[in-house]
Amino acid sequence: MKKYLSSVAVLLFTASERSAQAADETVYEVMPPDTSGCKYDGYEDLTEQQCEVYAAFRDEDIPYGGVSQWSDEPKGCHISKCIVSFNTDDTGARNINSAPMCKRSISNVLPPQTNPESYLVMNARTNRCSDGSEPVTPVECFMYTCFTPNPNPDPLNRPSYGVGNWPADPKGCIISYGDTEDEKVVYFNEHATGVGNDNWLPVCKPPPPPGQFVFDGPVDLLFTVADAPAGVILLPPIDYELSFTIEPLGTISEVGGIILFITADLTYRGLFIYFSKDSTKLSIQIDRFPTHQTSDLELNKRHDVVLTVVGSTTLLSINGRREVRSITARSVYEKLDVYIGSPVSEPANAIISDIQFFPTAPGYRSNTGSDQD
Repeated sequence: MKKYLSSVAVLLFTASERSAQAADETVYEVMPPDTSGCKYDGYEDLTEQQCEVYAAFRDEDIPYGGVSQWSDEPKGCHISKCIVSFNTDDTGARNINSAPMCKRSISNVLPPQTNPESYLVMNARTNRCSDGSEPVTPVECFMYTCFTPNPNPDPLNRPSYGVGNWPADPKGCIISYGDTEDEKVVYFNEHATGVGNDNWLPVCKPPPPPGQFVFDGPVDLLFTVADAPAGVILLPPIDYELSFTIEPLGTISEVGGIILFITADLTYRGLFIYFSKDSTKLSIQIDRFPTHQTSDLELNKRHDVVLTVVGSTTLLSINGRREVRSITARSVYEKLDVYIGSPVSEPANAIISDIQFFPTAPGYRSNTGSDQD
């Protein structure tokens, strides 16, 4: 590992900036690896034709692998091993080495996804992600090589990639290149601590956009120690939509924590979702005030939950059945830690997945099904 990279921090083109150059002006974005399809609100699946158009637009660095049916790859348009393909399988599957390709819907007001095209290169002699940026996983590090700008038109000449354990280099995803752009090299350093130097620079994800949180899971809450937050929401909105899927596996004799938004000192709760004692009744508190409590959710069954908070009302939808409640004014916070489970109660006996929290747009109206009887 002898190559050198300038110490100037580099911000790559975002997907929005790159894709705005496309002839049809469709804004393409890369979803997180190990997800299946464009399930995030505000994003849509690409058609087979759009997938091929995207690959043609990126033909300088990402080839098109064609159309086929794979049961072990994300459905629809996706990227795997730096090749874009279209999967005709109706459901597809998560694959840790693959990421769905999606387009932003016309009405999408959400910030862009944190995708490989927006990754940041830190300064020389650093060994951490600064200014709120976050470390990337090995899969994300490899995906970064697919999108790193390279003037050489040969797609096989993209940066080389490797994984190893080097105590004398920065930990995590690192990049270096020699005298020309063609010599760019990316590695993932598995060493627990690492050390900064002149030759290798950390590659990091930019800070998450304010007001949102996404966590795929699944997580078995009963066997998860919630001793640290799963994420932080900066400038949390007072009008928002939270959705997740939960599968109750049993009851406990105490309140069973599911999701908690709370201040760093564990004093003020912005939102607490839990199962009531000895039941699978889904209960919701906003700023410590109870707003909803459902009937018992059926055990060993997946339930799709959507909580929409707008103005003076909350709307809770479970499997499409809705319940509306009035609420009082909510508190405003600079940031809230997000716990899956809870550090202030016992965890619920349940599996949770597909958590999404986004601010609602002005004039938002939920479309979650018919009203509950």
